[in-house]
Amino acid sequence: MSALPYAGAICWRELSSPNPQAAAGFYRDLFSWTSKDVDMGPMGNYTILNNGEEMVAGVMAGPSPEVPSHWINYVTVDDVDASAAKVVELGGRVLMPPTDAPEIGRFSIVADPEGAVFGLLRDPAGQVVPALDPC
Repeated sequence: MSALPYAGAICWRELSSPNPQAAAGFYRDLFSWTSKDVDMGPMGNYTILNNGEEMVAGVMAGPSPEVPSHWINYVTVDDVDASAAKVVELGGRVLMPPTDAPEIGRFSIVADPEGAVFGLLRDPAGQVVPALDPC
């Protein structure tokens, strides 16, 4: 059993796009969301999308212009490094090794054995990353 009550729950959604400003604008216009840009240092600019006061997703530049826009769901885990190792043990792949992101936490991007991509996330202070409310 996990030490975190929300471990295993989807806790964040992120859009990776070759044109993050245009992508964020689309969702702001479509859903009347607001946005806030955050400087992530060497990782670049990150846009937080909000529905009222609630943060609902992030938008960032993709790894290269050739990679099409796509959404990634992040799952809360107790230990990002151990979870990434278990992904490999179970036949999946680590696409981005465990990394610390300022004010976000430790994360990794992985793929299951069939190629479906998702993220692993742990809060920077080791606190619970709450699950998103279901639709």
